[in-house]
Amino acid sequence: MSDFFAQLGLIVLFSTIGAIVAAKFRQPPVIGLILAGMLIGPTGLGWIEQSEVIADFAELGAVLLLFAIGIEFSLGKLLNYGVRPIAIALIKMGFVYLVSYELALALGMNSITALYIGAIMCITSTALMIKILEYKRLTHKEEVGVLIGSLIVEDLFAVFLLTFFSALSLNADVSTISVVYSISQAALILGIVYILLSKAMKPVSEMISKYQTENEATLSIALGLGIGLSAIAQYLNLSPAIGAFLAGSLAATLQSKDELEKQIWPFVLTFSSIFFLSIGLLVELNSVIENLGVIIVFTIAIIILNFIANGASMYLAGYNSKSAVFAGLAMLSIGEFSLLIAKQAQGTSIDMVGFTSILVLATVLVSSLTISHYSIVHEIVQRLVPESFKNAGRNTARKMVLTINTIEHSLEIIRSGYEAVKSLGLLIVIVTAAIIIGYLFKDNHFKILDQTIPLDYLLLAIAALIGLYVLAQVIIRIIKTISTISQKMKSYPGVFKEITIFFIIIGLAIITPLLLAIFNITTGLSELGTITISLILLAFFIFSGKSDDRLFSGKRY
Repeated sequence: MSDFFAQLGLIVLFSTIGAIVAAKFRQPPVIGLILAGMLIGPTGLGWIEQSEVIADFAELGAVLLLFAIGIEFSLGKLLNYGVRPIAIALIKMGFVYLVSYELALALGMNSITALYIGAIMCITSTALMIKILEYKRLTHKEEVGVLIGSLIVEDLFAVFLLTFFSALSLNADVSTISVVYSISQAALILGIVYILLSKAMKPVSEMISKYQTENEATLSIALGLGIGLSAIAQYLNLSPAIGAFLAGSLAATLQSKDELEKQIWPFVLTFSSIFFLSIGLLVELNSVIENLGVIIVFTIAIIILNFIANGASMYLAGYNSKSAVFAGLAMLSIGEFSLLIAKQAQGTSIDMVGFTSILVLATVLVSSLTISHYSIVHEIVQRLVPESFKNAGRNTARKMVLTINTIEHSLEIIRSGYEAVKSLGLLIVIVTAAIIIGYLFKDNHFKILDQTIPLDYLLLAIAALIGLYVLAQVIIRIIKTISTISQKMKSYPGVFKEITIFFIIIGLAIITPLLLAIFNITTGLSELGTITISLILLAFFIFSGKSDDRLFSGKRY
């Protein structure tokens, strides 16, 4: 017991020292915390040995950190930013995920390792980006709002990836049934539990306000949500952080949300510091040294990829080249979600925690050092990019903005799209519920007309019938939405079709590696990825080839 308190004291001491040293150099505390953990950890000075208690503290830190991120997560806030953040996030994640996945395969890593690397590299850290901008006094810039909106989309995708890799870590041989079943459980949590609790939050919030017990009751309810949903996620063999994220997004609907943030923030700071320092403790320095060449390659790659992908997606969404460069530098850093995914790693050919920790340190440091000089970086980029490429980019951006503006300015399209999403959500809930119930009762049978039918088959058949009906409704709404957009863009023939094809290719780039892993397809991965990248580039240049002066004449390009 005395050893535990001695080690805990060292952790608190070096957490404080690491944060102070980082702050002195105007860098985010995460740099000092991870380096401090590496210094005093088992493969460093050896002053701290990993123990279950310290691991539990780190887990609690991750839960509180994700709870805090969940509080900031708001679909309403995302809708206020319009369609642009969604477009920015999809383009950026699709490009970074696929290229980093392919790079890992090209360097001889197995497909599972490549999957982890792709996921780790494609998610920008919301907390670290905001912290860097605060240190550099750049939060006032107009681009920051849409960047935060795109990070909300990334956080949502990150929760899915964390769910996927939680399921993947349970079965190192990537059993299709196991992965599908585990993901179905997560979908059911995200669907049914979230919807039921969200319905209850408004009357609960009103009751708290009525009896004027905001401070005590709000904190108790928030903690209850966090502990309850984290426990449910853990029971379902998922990361507790997923439940914490959901709980935070539910707590955000309480009327006294701002007061809640103030109350929990000291706990978040304390335990998240232990989380980041514990990540440093997990780093195997010998493994880092052995794989130093690979780590250097990926460090350079992630900086270049994130800069290009974030900048290009911002530019295509209608912002000028200077704003695009600012976005590229601001969104370089990966962080908490990447580290949580790395901790789930099973069956990888390198130490993913050490690998990811180095990438976090590098991206945070480069972003922090360069963001104040974005104007100089913009001038350099302007000189380096060929004029033909600039023209292709301008024309593509104009077409993209035309499509985005048409969608944003049409209430009918938004309403139709919202109804389609609701129906699609219902379809997911029905199918996942049937899969889970069928899996739980797979050994049971049901008799119909003297015929013995497995219960899981019967449930799947019923779900399929209901699902087909719902799917038909979704398809009808999607067709209506596409038809409406096409009508509004009839003065610009072919533009909407080209943009649609572009986003379909981006979507395929994101989901193809995941599907290949689920169905255990291990041949031809690199070739398939190369073809997909070629298609993206081909699509870009094909529909960027002809300029239409009627599209826009604004100066922002």
